[in-house]
Amino acid sequence: VTRAFPSSLLRPAAARGVMVSFICDACQETVRKPKVESHYQRKCPNCWVLSCVDCGVRFEGDGYKSHNTCISEAEKYQGALYRAPAKAAGGKVDPQTRWTDLVARLAAETSTGSVSAGPQVVELLDKMAQLENVPRKQKKFCNFLNSAFHAPPNG
Repeated sequence: VTRAFPSSLLRPAAARGVMVSFICDACQETVRKPKVESHYQRKCPNCWVLSCVDCGVRFEGDGYKSHNTCISEAEKYQGALYRAPAKAAGGKVDPQTRWTDLVARLAAETSTGSVSAGPQVVELLDKMAQLENVPRKQKKFCNFLNSAFHAPPNG
């Protein structure tokens, strides 16, 4: 009988959702993060310091709770030779982020007076600068202004 190797094991540990594991410094038992509390209560009440299996960082008390992810095996074993994978699309910023940055910059310029605008426009831009979901397309933008801010459509 031929068994296929599970494809889930071929993915990197971070993509598989592998939990961080710790070593109890009192009893030297390896404990996965969700089981640390029960380890404290049932097996090792003397446990005060936990060390991460992957990176070796020591956590005292409840400090382990903030340690959700750790270094990959490649980082651990390659050390200084490790090169992180290149960012997708050469580090391009997505269009929505550019648009919200533009709205925020325009709001700042109208607030300081370097770009002239009426008080209603300045107030509207200040409100829009606080949002992340401002539509980019003209028709959707006009509908957004009308529904969110009750601004009259200006075609």
